[in-house]
Amino acid sequence: MKMSAEEISGDPLPGLPHRLLKGPLRWLLIAALPIVLQLVTVRPVEPIFGGDSNRHVMTSVFFRDFLMDGQYLQPKAYAEDYFEQYPALGLLVWPPMFHAVCGAAMIAFGTSVMVARLIVFGSLIVSTVCVYRIIRRIVSEDLAALTAILFSTLPIVFQYGRDVMLEMPTMAFVLISIDQFDVWLGQHKRRALYFAAVAAAFAALTRFDAALLLPFYFLMLLFKGGWRRLVDRHVCGAALIAICLVGPVYFVIARQLGDLHVRQAAESVGGSVDGSDNGFLAAKNFLYYPIALKEQAGLTISLFAVVGLFIAMQKSWRLRATVPWALLLATYITFTPLAELRARHAIYWLPSIAFFAVLTLDAVAGWLHRFSRCNRLVLSAAAYGLLLTTTAVACIREPAFRVVGYQQAADYVLQNTREGDTVFFDGWWDGNFTYYMRHLDSSRSRHVIRGDRLLYDFICVPDTDFQTFANSDHEMLQLLIDADPEFVVIEYPQFFERIETAEQLRELIHAEPDVFIPSHEIHVESTLDYFPTFSLRIFRFDADRARKHLTAEPASESTVIPH
Repeated sequence: MKMSAEEISGDPLPGLPHRLLKGPLRWLLIAALPIVLQLVTVRPVEPIFGGDSNRHVMTSVFFRDFLMDGQYLQPKAYAEDYFEQYPALGLLVWPPMFHAVCGAAMIAFGTSVMVARLIVFGSLIVSTVCVYRIIRRIVSEDLAALTAILFSTLPIVFQYGRDVMLEMPTMAFVLISIDQFDVWLGQHKRRALYFAAVAAAFAALTRFDAALLLPFYFLMLLFKGGWRRLVDRHVCGAALIAICLVGPVYFVIARQLGDLHVRQAAESVGGSVDGSDNGFLAAKNFLYYPIALKEQAGLTISLFAVVGLFIAMQKSWRLRATVPWALLLATYITFTPLAELRARHAIYWLPSIAFFAVLTLDAVAGWLHRFSRCNRLVLSAAAYGLLLTTTAVACIREPAFRVVGYQQAADYVLQNTREGDTVFFDGWWDGNFTYYMRHLDSSRSRHVIRGDRLLYDFICVPDTDFQTFANSDHEMLQLLIDADPEFVVIEYPQFFERIETAEQLRELIHAEPDVFIPSHEIHVESTLDYFPTFSLRIFRFDADRARKHLTAEPASESTVIPH
């Protein structure tokens, strides 16, 4: 049944009654529902989310220390020295905006991971408000509020609003820019244009995903017209401001790690998601993100959104729904060609998905009202309550990345070492251990050495550019003697991908208990059921006995590590 735009947008006849949600109640629901869901599911958590979360936290701590130490004239030398002491930074791997802001906040509130989590959650609230503002210019206040609430409770939005990742801070800046750009196009406010440009620059300084704004701007001008306005001096001025903010940072990143970022886009150094090779513009890329919508939003919302797409294709909606359409298409255009395929990359189209889903539900509510004698208020409230309950339950059931044990291991090591001592750590979540070695040590006097820098190295996953620095037990011991750690800490057994060099280290530790003296073992508690149980084993390293061992056993007779 074809419905008019007025019917779908919340006019008193069908669908949701006009002004069902009064002003204070509307804003209370927009802010309160995600807050309540976060509080219901919050647990003590160490900064683990894949391998990125602890890097984000530790890089924020770096900025905190950099700002406090005041060595502004030698930033590169300071960063290199800091990385040698705490080798868990993401400098130049990601743009520095989030880390710098979080580091500044840590000056006032300490180096707790909770500071970073609160900034990420604040980004979720800002994003939700922006969704309301954008959609309010398309439909009624009530439907805009419901779209905002639905957006904030989508499973992947909820997940990335509680863990220390960059998607939600980037989302906030992207939506601020979109909101202000739409205001500039519609109301010709120059101030909005400059706000849009600065927000776009901040998004680009938070994560490279902000590139989606370029096709978004193009599509908005294509759908709404206004090409002549591009020659306006204020457009040039706003663009120049954005370039001046982003250009110097991107120049440094390109100069230092440009090759890595190009490879990531072309072949995905982080590995494949389905076992087949990833590549730029690979055939499988074109269906990946539409299929990933189920993971992002759940099956029910995905189906509603697909129907809403067809509703928004009606002639009466084509011009009004330009922002959702432009955002949806810009996200698809930006991320589909890239070799790095992850559902989280397309998180930016979820405001559009929420909007299209609400269009469908409102149409269904209006259709039911026409054939039902039920009170319109009761019917609509029940329909929308059912939808929001579905997403809320999905959020509560969303698996959390919770790991406990690394803080205890770092605390034990700190209590049994002195200022200036070095600790060797080998494992997948070395960044988590490194963070707690800094967080719990206000003197900043210990040093951490990573196994994947001393004994071997690779990019992201072992399949990418793997290098071995120790080809035998003899060489491995010699490298450890040169590093002279007070303790050796390992994850046992390896719980993710098996690395032969790392496994050889564990066999060497087991074979030489007089060199690697067992000191303590901590069972790691994890909510990640797909990983086997493992523990953190802590050994005191006796360098003198290691030297005697090397003297007694010639290098030619030592065990050779298999390749």
